[in-house]
Amino acid sequence: MVKVDSGPGRLNQSLLTRARFMGFYIYPGVPNTTAVTQETDQSYGPFKTQFVANLNEMSDIRIEKKATSLPPHIVALFVFGGIDPETGHELKTSAFEVGFHPEQNKRVWLICGAAPITRSPLKNHPQVRREVGDEDDAFNEMMRHMQSTNDLSTLFLTTAGFNGSAFKVQIAKKKEQKQITVRHSQERIDIISNQSTHGGLFHHTGGLHLTCDDMFIATEKKLREGEEETRFVSEDAICRISSEGTSPARRKVQASRAQNHPQILGQSGQQL
Repeated sequence: MVKVDSGPGRLNQSLLTRARFMGFYIYPGVPNTTAVTQETDQSYGPFKTQFVANLNEMSDIRIEKKATSLPPHIVALFVFGGIDPETGHELKTSAFEVGFHPEQNKRVWLICGAAPITRSPLKNHPQVRREVGDEDDAFNEMMRHMQSTNDLSTLFLTTAGFNGSAFKVQIAKKKEQKQITVRHSQERIDIISNQSTHGGLFHHTGGLHLTCDDMFIATEKKLREGEEETRFVSEDAICRISSEGTSPARRKVQASRAQNHPQILGQSGQQL
Protein backbone atom coordinates (compact mmCIF):
# COMPACT_ATOMS: atom_id res chain seq x y z
CA MET A 1 0.00 0.00 0.00
CA VAL A 2 1.40 3.40 -1.02
CA LYS A 3 0.11 6.68 0.39
CA VAL A 4 0.64 9.71 -1.88
CA ASP A 5 -0.40 13.34 -2.04
CA SER A 6 -3.11 14.47 -4.46
CA GLY A 7 -0.91 15.88 -7.22
CA PRO A 8 -2.23 15.72 -10.80
CA GLY A 9 0.25 13.05 -11.89
CA ARG A 10 -1.30 10.51 -9.51
CA LEU A 11 -4.22 10.00 -11.93
CA ASN A 12 -1.99 8.86 -14.79
CA GLN A 13 -3.69 5.72 -16.10
CA SER A 14 -0.48 4.08 -17.36
CA LEU A 15 1.07 4.43 -13.91
CA LEU A 16 -2.05 3.11 -12.15
CA THR A 17 -2.33 0.14 -14.51
CA ARG A 18 1.30 -0.83 -13.93
CA ALA A 19 0.88 -0.41 -10.16
CA ARG A 20 -2.24 -2.60 -10.21
CA PHE A 21 -0.43 -5.44 -12.00
CA MET A 22 2.49 -5.15 -9.57
CA GLY A 23 0.12 -5.43 -6.60
CA PHE A 24 0.31 -1.85 -5.34
CA TYR A 25 -2.67 -0.09 -3.77
CA ILE A 26 -2.23 3.67 -4.21
CA TYR A 27 -4.15 5.82 -1.75
CA PRO A 28 -4.24 9.60 -2.24
CA GLY A 29 -4.38 11.82 0.84
CA VAL A 30 -7.20 14.27 1.44
CA PRO A 31 -6.62 17.18 -1.00
CA ASN A 32 -4.74 20.22 0.38
CA THR A 33 -3.91 18.61 3.74
CA THR A 34 -0.32 17.47 3.15
CA ALA A 35 1.08 19.75 5.87
CA VAL A 36 -0.87 17.96 8.61
CA THR A 37 -1.51 14.44 7.26
CA GLN A 38 1.84 13.43 5.74
CA GLU A 39 3.86 11.53 8.32
CA THR A 40 7.32 12.31 6.97
CA ASP A 41 6.58 16.04 7.01
CA GLN A 42 6.28 15.76 10.80
CA SER A 43 9.68 14.01 11.03
CA TYR A 44 11.73 16.44 8.98
CA GLY A 45 11.56 19.08 11.71
CA PRO A 46 13.56 17.08 14.32
CA PHE A 47 15.83 15.76 11.54
CA LYS A 48 16.72 19.25 10.29
CA THR A 49 17.24 20.57 13.82
CA GLN A 50 19.78 17.85 14.65
CA PHE A 51 21.41 18.12 11.21
CA VAL A 52 22.07 21.84 11.77
CA ALA A 53 23.36 21.14 15.29
CA ASN A 54 25.83 18.57 13.88
CA LEU A 55 26.85 20.98 11.13
CA ASN A 56 27.57 23.78 13.62
CA GLU A 57 29.49 21.46 15.95
CA MET A 58 31.70 20.06 13.20
CA SER A 59 32.24 23.49 11.64
CA ASP A 60 33.49 24.91 14.95
CA ILE A 61 35.91 22.00 15.46
CA ARG A 62 37.30 22.17 11.91
CA ILE A 63 37.77 25.96 12.14
CA GLU A 64 39.54 25.52 15.48
CA LYS A 65 41.90 22.94 13.95
CA LYS A 66 42.46 24.96 10.74
CA ALA A 67 40.62 22.40 8.59
CA THR A 68 38.22 24.88 7.07
CA SER A 69 37.15 22.91 3.98
CA LEU A 70 34.15 20.54 4.04
CA PRO A 71 34.87 17.49 1.86
CA PRO A 72 31.87 15.46 0.57
CA HIS A 73 32.29 12.64 3.10
CA ILE A 74 31.58 15.12 5.92
CA VAL A 75 27.93 15.39 4.84
CA ALA A 76 27.30 11.79 5.87
CA LEU A 77 28.57 12.63 9.37
CA PHE A 78 25.97 15.40 9.69
CA VAL A 79 23.25 12.88 8.85
CA PHE A 80 24.37 9.70 10.61
CA GLY A 81 27.05 10.87 13.06
CA GLY A 82 30.49 9.29 13.37
CA ILE A 83 34.18 10.25 13.58
CA ASP A 84 35.80 12.82 11.30
CA PRO A 85 39.03 11.17 10.05
CA GLU A 86 40.81 14.51 9.71
CA THR A 87 40.12 16.01 13.14
CA GLY A 88 39.24 12.86 15.10
CA HIS A 89 36.12 14.57 16.43
CA GLU A 90 33.05 12.38 16.93
CA LEU A 91 29.47 13.47 16.25
CA LYS A 92 27.58 11.29 18.67
CA THR A 93 23.98 12.01 17.62
CA SER A 94 22.53 10.74 14.35
CA ALA A 95 20.10 13.22 12.80
CA PHE A 96 18.49 10.36 10.88
CA GLU A 97 17.81 8.43 14.08
CA VAL A 98 16.34 11.53 15.71
CA GLY A 99 13.96 12.15 12.81
CA PHE A 100 13.14 8.64 11.59
CA HIS A 101 13.65 6.24 14.46
CA PRO A 102 10.88 3.55 14.64
CA GLU A 103 9.48 5.10 17.83
CA GLN A 104 9.47 8.53 16.19
CA ASN A 105 7.64 7.05 13.20
CA LYS A 106 4.97 5.58 15.49
CA ARG A 107 4.57 8.93 17.20
CA VAL A 108 4.00 10.85 13.97
CA TRP A 109 1.66 8.13 12.65
CA LEU A 110 -0.46 8.76 15.71
CA ILE A 111 -0.27 12.55 15.28
CA CYS A 112 -1.30 12.28 11.61
CA GLY A 113 -4.14 9.88 12.35
CA ALA A 114 -2.57 7.15 10.21
CA ALA A 115 -2.08 4.39 12.80
CA PRO A 116 -4.67 3.96 14.07
CA ILE A 117 -6.56 5.48 11.13
CA THR A 118 -8.52 8.37 12.63
CA ARG A 119 -7.65 11.37 10.37
CA SER A 120 -7.73 13.34 13.61
CA PRO A 121 -5.72 16.33 12.26
CA LEU A 122 -8.61 17.17 9.94
CA LYS A 123 -10.81 17.82 12.97
CA ASN A 124 -8.66 19.62 15.51
CA HIS A 125 -5.40 20.82 13.91
CA PRO A 126 -4.95 24.63 13.98
CA GLN A 127 -3.72 24.65 10.37
CA VAL A 128 -6.91 23.08 9.07
CA ARG A 129 -9.59 25.58 8.15
CA ARG A 130 -12.79 25.35 10.14
CA GLU A 131 -16.23 26.21 8.80
CA VAL A 132 -19.41 27.28 10.53
CA GLY A 133 -21.52 24.18 11.05
CA ASP A 134 -18.75 21.58 10.77
CA GLU A 135 -19.07 20.66 14.46
CA ASP A 136 -21.28 21.56 17.43
CA ASP A 137 -18.51 22.85 19.68
CA ALA A 138 -17.12 25.95 21.40
CA PHE A 139 -15.08 26.94 18.35
CA ASN A 140 -18.23 27.07 16.22
CA GLU A 141 -19.93 29.18 18.86
CA MET A 142 -16.98 31.59 18.77
CA MET A 143 -17.14 31.81 14.95
CA ARG A 144 -20.87 32.62 15.08
CA HIS A 145 -20.21 35.33 17.67
CA MET A 146 -17.43 36.81 15.53
CA GLN A 147 -19.68 36.83 12.46
CA SER A 148 -22.53 38.49 14.37
CA THR A 149 -20.20 41.14 15.79
CA ASN A 150 -18.80 41.91 12.35
CA ASP A 151 -22.28 42.15 10.81
CA LEU A 152 -23.49 44.62 13.46
CA SER A 153 -20.31 46.71 13.40
CA THR A 154 -20.22 47.11 9.61
CA LEU A 155 -23.95 47.91 9.57
CA PHE A 156 -23.41 50.63 12.18
CA LEU A 157 -20.57 52.16 10.13
CA THR A 158 -22.65 52.08 6.95
CA THR A 159 -25.69 53.75 8.55
CA ALA A 160 -23.38 56.42 9.99
CA GLY A 161 -22.20 57.32 6.48
CA PHE A 162 -18.94 55.40 6.40
CA ASN A 163 -17.84 52.65 4.03
CA GLY A 164 -18.67 49.74 6.30
CA SER A 165 -18.29 47.22 3.48
CA ALA A 166 -14.52 47.72 3.63
CA PHE A 167 -14.52 45.83 6.93
CA LYS A 168 -17.15 43.25 6.00
CA VAL A 169 -16.03 39.61 6.19
CA GLN A 170 -17.88 36.33 5.85
CA ILE A 171 -16.81 33.15 7.61
CA ALA A 172 -17.09 30.12 5.36
CA LYS A 173 -20.09 27.90 6.06
CA LYS A 174 -20.08 24.17 5.72
CA LYS A 175 -21.54 23.07 2.42
CA GLU A 176 -24.11 20.34 2.34
CA GLN A 177 -22.37 16.99 2.07
CA LYS A 178 -22.73 15.37 -1.32
CA GLN A 179 -24.05 11.85 -1.29
CA ILE A 180 -21.26 9.29 -1.31
CA THR A 181 -21.84 6.70 -4.00
CA VAL A 182 -21.98 2.92 -3.51
CA ARG A 183 -19.06 0.73 -4.51
CA HIS A 184 -19.37 -0.93 -7.95
CA SER A 185 -22.61 0.93 -8.68
CA GLN A 186 -23.28 2.40 -12.12
CA GLU A 187 -23.76 5.80 -10.50
CA ARG A 188 -20.24 5.72 -9.05
CA ILE A 189 -18.69 4.57 -12.32
CA ASP A 190 -20.46 7.35 -14.26
CA ILE A 191 -19.30 9.98 -11.75
CA ILE A 192 -15.68 8.75 -11.68
CA SER A 193 -15.50 8.81 -15.48
CA ASN A 194 -16.39 12.52 -15.42
CA GLN A 195 -13.92 13.54 -12.68
CA SER A 196 -10.47 14.94 -13.43
CA THR A 197 -9.31 15.95 -9.93
CA HIS A 198 -8.67 14.24 -6.61
CA GLY A 199 -11.08 16.64 -4.93
CA GLY A 200 -13.97 15.55 -7.13
CA LEU A 201 -13.18 11.88 -6.57
CA PHE A 202 -12.96 12.33 -2.80
CA HIS A 203 -16.27 14.19 -2.50
CA HIS A 204 -18.20 11.54 -4.41
CA THR A 205 -16.50 8.41 -3.10
CA GLY A 206 -15.36 9.35 0.41
CA GLY A 207 -11.81 8.35 -0.54
CA LEU A 208 -10.72 5.25 -2.48
CA HIS A 209 -7.45 3.79 -3.68
CA LEU A 210 -6.63 4.66 -7.28
CA THR A 211 -6.07 1.08 -8.41
CA CYS A 212 -9.52 -0.24 -7.53
CA ASP A 213 -11.86 -1.89 -10.07
CA ASP A 214 -14.21 1.11 -10.27
CA MET A 215 -11.38 3.39 -11.43
CA PHE A 216 -10.44 1.10 -14.33
CA ILE A 217 -14.06 0.41 -15.31
CA ALA A 218 -14.73 4.16 -15.39
CA THR A 219 -11.64 4.73 -17.55
CA GLU A 220 -12.71 2.00 -19.98
CA LYS A 221 -16.21 3.49 -20.13
CA LYS A 222 -14.79 6.89 -21.04
CA LEU A 223 -12.55 5.39 -23.75
CA ARG A 224 -15.41 3.44 -25.31
CA GLU A 225 -17.68 6.47 -25.34
CA GLY A 226 -14.94 8.42 -27.10
CA GLU A 227 -14.51 5.69 -29.71
CA GLU A 228 -18.27 5.54 -30.26
CA GLU A 229 -18.47 9.29 -30.76
CA THR A 230 -15.59 9.16 -33.26
CA ARG A 231 -17.33 6.39 -35.21
CA PHE A 232 -20.59 8.36 -35.41
CA VAL A 233 -18.75 11.43 -36.71
CA SER A 234 -17.07 9.29 -39.39
CA GLU A 235 -20.41 7.80 -40.45
CA ASP A 236 -21.97 11.25 -40.77
CA ALA A 237 -19.08 12.31 -42.98
CA ILE A 238 -19.66 9.29 -45.22
CA CYS A 239 -23.34 10.16 -45.54
CA ARG A 240 -22.60 13.75 -46.51
CA ILE A 241 -20.05 12.68 -49.11
CA SER A 242 -22.42 10.14 -50.66
CA SER A 243 -25.26 12.59 -51.31
CA GLU A 244 -27.99 14.52 -49.61
CA GLY A 245 -31.34 12.97 -48.78
CA THR A 246 -31.82 9.25 -48.32
CA SER A 247 -29.19 7.65 -50.51
CA PRO A 248 -28.57 3.90 -50.21
CA ALA A 249 -25.36 4.61 -48.26
CA ARG A 250 -27.20 6.85 -45.76
CA ARG A 251 -30.04 4.37 -45.32
CA LYS A 252 -27.50 1.60 -44.68
CA VAL A 253 -25.72 3.65 -41.99
CA GLN A 254 -29.03 4.66 -40.34
CA ALA A 255 -30.23 1.06 -40.31
CA SER A 256 -26.96 -0.03 -38.67
CA ARG A 257 -27.28 2.67 -36.01
CA ALA A 258 -30.89 1.85 -35.29
CA GLN A 259 -30.07 -1.83 -34.88
CA ASN A 260 -27.01 -1.39 -32.65
CA HIS A 261 -27.94 1.81 -30.79
CA PRO A 262 -31.71 2.35 -30.90
CA GLN A 263 -31.58 4.94 -28.12
CA ILE A 264 -29.39 7.22 -30.22
CA LEU A 265 -31.95 7.77 -33.01
CA GLY A 266 -35.48 9.05 -33.09
CA GLN A 267 -38.23 7.75 -35.39
CA SER A 268 -37.14 10.10 -38.14
CA GLY A 269 -33.63 8.67 -38.19
CA GLN A 270 -32.15 11.94 -36.93
CA GLN A 271 -29.52 11.84 -34.21
CA LEU A 272 -30.86 13.10 -30.85
